[in-house]
Amino acid sequence: MALIRTQSNSVKTDGRARRPLERWDGRLTALFLALAALCSTASLPAQLGGLPGNGANANRPRNLNLRLLPRERVRLNWLSPRRLNYQKILRADGDGDFRVIENRLPGDLQVYVDPNPTRGPHRYIVEANGDPGLRSEPATITVGTLVVRDLACSQIRGSPRIRVTWIPGDDSRLMIRLDGEPAEGLQSISPHRRQATIDVPPPGPQGRNFIVEIVAADEPGGPAARCETLVETTDLQAVRGLECSRGRGNERRVRLSWEEDEDYAVYEIERNGVVLSETESSSWVDEFPPPGIELSYTVTGLTVREHPGPASSSCVQEFEPPPGATLGGEVVFDDSTDTPLGRGVVLVYAEGGDEVLARGGIDDDGRFNISVENHDGPFDLEYQVRFHDHIQLGPLEIFAPKRGANGPQGRFLRAFVHGVSAEDGSLKLRVALPVIAVSPKRSGVRRWQALHDHFLETGEGLLIPIATDGGIVQGSLNLVREIENVRSHFLRQFGSSPRQVDMVAYGFAGLSARLYGHTSPVFETRRLLLLGAPNRGTPRALVETRSDVGARPIRGGIQAPEELGYKAADEQTARFLDLYNERITSSRATALYLVAGTGGRRELDDVLDCAEHDGRVCLQSALGQGLDRGIFSNPRRFILGSDHNSLGRDQESLALIERLGLGRILGDDEEEEAGNAEDGGGAGGGGSSMTLGKVGQGELAPGDAREIPFVSDTSGSIIIILNSEDKGPLNFQLRTPGMDIEDEGITGENAAERGFVYESYNDGEGTNVIYFKTGSGEHGTYLGKLDNPDENPDIKYTIEFHLESSIYLSSELDGYDVPLGSTPLLTTELADSQLLPGGMEVTQSARVFFPDGSLSLIDLNDNGEEGDAQAGDGVYSSVLPENSQPGYYIVEIEASDTEGDSFQRADTLQLLVRSDLASLGGEYESGADDVGQGGDGGGAGGGELKDNLWVRGLLDANRGGDLVVLGTLTDLDGNTIAQAGSLYSLESAASEVGFQIDFDGYEIFGSRSDGPYRLTNVEVIDAGVGFIRADLADDVHTTSAYSWSEFSLTGGLLFLRGDTNNDQQVDISDSITLLRHLFTDPNTALTCRDAGDANADGAIDLSDAVSIVNYLFLGQGGGIPQPYPDCGQNENLGCEYYPYCR
Repeated sequence: MALIRTQSNSVKTDGRARRPLERWDGRLTALFLALAALCSTASLPAQLGGLPGNGANANRPRNLNLRLLPRERVRLNWLSPRRLNYQKILRADGDGDFRVIENRLPGDLQVYVDPNPTRGPHRYIVEANGDPGLRSEPATITVGTLVVRDLACSQIRGSPRIRVTWIPGDDSRLMIRLDGEPAEGLQSISPHRRQATIDVPPPGPQGRNFIVEIVAADEPGGPAARCETLVETTDLQAVRGLECSRGRGNERRVRLSWEEDEDYAVYEIERNGVVLSETESSSWVDEFPPPGIELSYTVTGLTVREHPGPASSSCVQEFEPPPGATLGGEVVFDDSTDTPLGRGVVLVYAEGGDEVLARGGIDDDGRFNISVENHDGPFDLEYQVRFHDHIQLGPLEIFAPKRGANGPQGRFLRAFVHGVSAEDGSLKLRVALPVIAVSPKRSGVRRWQALHDHFLETGEGLLIPIATDGGIVQGSLNLVREIENVRSHFLRQFGSSPRQVDMVAYGFAGLSARLYGHTSPVFETRRLLLLGAPNRGTPRALVETRSDVGARPIRGGIQAPEELGYKAADEQTARFLDLYNERITSSRATALYLVAGTGGRRELDDVLDCAEHDGRVCLQSALGQGLDRGIFSNPRRFILGSDHNSLGRDQESLALIERLGLGRILGDDEEEEAGNAEDGGGAGGGGSSMTLGKVGQGELAPGDAREIPFVSDTSGSIIIILNSEDKGPLNFQLRTPGMDIEDEGITGENAAERGFVYESYNDGEGTNVIYFKTGSGEHGTYLGKLDNPDENPDIKYTIEFHLESSIYLSSELDGYDVPLGSTPLLTTELADSQLLPGGMEVTQSARVFFPDGSLSLIDLNDNGEEGDAQAGDGVYSSVLPENSQPGYYIVEIEASDTEGDSFQRADTLQLLVRSDLASLGGEYESGADDVGQGGDGGGAGGGELKDNLWVRGLLDANRGGDLVVLGTLTDLDGNTIAQAGSLYSLESAASEVGFQIDFDGYEIFGSRSDGPYRLTNVEVIDAGVGFIRADLADDVHTTSAYSWSEFSLTGGLLFLRGDTNNDQQVDISDSITLLRHLFTDPNTALTCRDAGDANADGAIDLSDAVSIVNYLFLGQGGGIPQPYPDCGQNENLGCEYYPYCR
């Protein structure tokens, strides 16, 4: 899709315009150094309330979480502040007192496993430096028959209620008790999470601690999981005695004062509904009240735990517009609708000067009106607004200070414009859009530290990191929830929230970001940058899906030790992503950038079967080779020399992000950088001779060890790859067939002298990798020995053995996307089996892993029976057992000699079994929302332009779960008009559940195709078992007979500046069209006048024709302003019709 670009007069930071701190000529630097020296020697008291990050409380361990492990062990995870000497672990059994169970853990440790907590409820605390005042909040878990994880309870802000959340260990019925009495409010918020909202009795003026218990409903006297929380009174009094007074003389200031209230720790000041500041004092001064409007002030008290009381009564002030030369305008986000900001100050300088001549605040509509005395201009303007410290902006708050700083720096949003004239009342200061940075949870948000530091250093842009968990759909749901929080934070911080954001996504999280853009429920995505995203899958995925260690026989198969659920790795296979890429292609007006790394180790070429990769994802996959629909129609592709772990954090990545303009506003004469790659074709491995010999996997507890044998039948190269969770290093030794028992094994230290290539690295997705490669192999049995040091937690691992051999196992299913209850046929064959030693007998078998972690063992046969077509032809076959579970099935096939010590080969297949989660109903209705209705389904009417067209339907859910509903809108001839989707979470089975799909008006307008329209390809996708179809219906509804011209794109139609004659390019014919329109034939149509305004000066005249000629033939004029060379938005003169930007 085309790049949205609105025009701006922003100041660049390339040396031709000053950055904010450069005006002070080093004086601020000296001041910062002096303050740093003072803070390093001073003992600062803790602030009232103990807010994280302030005073002594900054050294408290935080976010303590508990998890029950196999063999009734408890794992503790927490966040440790820096500079701790040591830590203690304390445990309280039942209602007993806390006692120390681990006395001196390292200060930087953030995980601990309690090996023997005994059965029953337990509470845990982490203590820093042996100081009882530096303890974490307690966390509770019950060991035994009741399994409850991540139990947490807290007071709902401003309400006399407690919210309790936890993850259940099974499907047993539970009961909630409040101080020993049964309580109502239990509900399911997802298949794997529960919640209860409990009303509590009045807590009294001092507040009261409540104990919440979760017990098994069938055994209320049995073990209980407990949490305790303080509920503060909500029967608070409003702040009293608020008075407003003006400053003395000509001072344009408002002083607020009120009566101090001991119930409150801080006070929050609002002006016209926008939070301006917070203070611990009982007075505050508004230094920059905007003139010309009525200003209504209120004060709200916040308790120590940040619970608000009622707002005070209001006081009102108003200032007349100032006399003399005035500068007026507005401050807006650089989005498609010019969303105004409602807080901040505008500073006025003489052009090129450093001294502030005047300043003024902005009102809640973003307007400012500033009087400048004794100066006629021109002027430079700077807008700035500081973040409120007491309003947290999500994970942004957890970043470490910028390198070299002694503490968190105040963050500002800023905008600049220079060289403006006096008496200009229509100025626009544009604030760069925030950048949402998305990463998989296991790689964490701290991978964006370098990018965060870069934005903080340049003063341009605001980075907001988000980590997604689970598969694609669950990750997208997480993204929606976090972005909804970001939007609410923006509304509280600045009085408004932008309509659009830029987004950069790393690795697997890029697939969730694509789904977010397809459904677009909160922010529109203006620019989407995917770093190393496996758009076409990765060969590493199938290896990561395996986890059968400790499996034990059960009726009908073998059961894994824990309920596994499906893994995100299942969704990174090429077979799955072919289905995903067919469905998820849209993203409203989004410009797509695909970035691939080529810094992967060359030794992995054979394993990944491609010659160019980042160590995890092949070039073709990251660049979306072969994808040409929707946002992949015209993406910009870039190739970097980075490996997967370095993407987004090394200097090459940061330089690219800077050049692309994420996090800042591009200047008028700047052009978007063209990609340096095509679609990644021609990067294949060219037919690797490496074949998979064996895969082993498991989980090692601290102090455990395991030996894994592997049979080699080749003298060619052998590759051994050990993948383990990034929770600590595993020790690995390799013994070759020719070694004696007393010989030292091969490790990383001695690999080179033994003729082995050795590498050890982190792949950036939460996995540590150890890699061995032999120059020439030996026949016989290799032995890999693993051990997990005592100081580590439990660590899962996978080990792969690859051989250079012509003999490989080829397997096939007669169906890969099958309905529930089917029995596919599996056939396998050894390629080049004639190369086997004479007389060797080979048998074949398979293991089928079910979505819940259970597995069945299958014997394959070549006897012409039980599904085998012909006896003795070397093709082994078997019918798989009836699939009773929807989701992903992994089929592992193994061929080996009858003794199992001379020959081994392996292969893996993936099977998708459709879901029965929900089915579509037969009733649909449709309508359209007028512009400004906010998408409430108000329907058409009143002659207003329509912002979207919505279709509602019903579905029947067989159980609770997460799902996606997708749909396509076509005209009566079947031509696609728009695609859209919606995300939903169902709590339980229900009939006639309503859903709604919103199709954007800009796509309907751009199609120039009149209705009625048809809704077709309505698909329900089950996110709980992967991106798998539950139901599909075609041609289900026909809308009313809308005209395409009834619909509108808020912010203007997409167009290409300079393309006056609508032929999708800028050339001399566009200049001729302009000249004809201006001088010979005024009736020559300009259907998009904004496109004709080639120099973006707000008028159609001779200079536009001259600008095109200068650009094409003389290389003068600084180029054509945006939107060019990509489509974008910048409504000014009007654009009634431009057909190519869709």
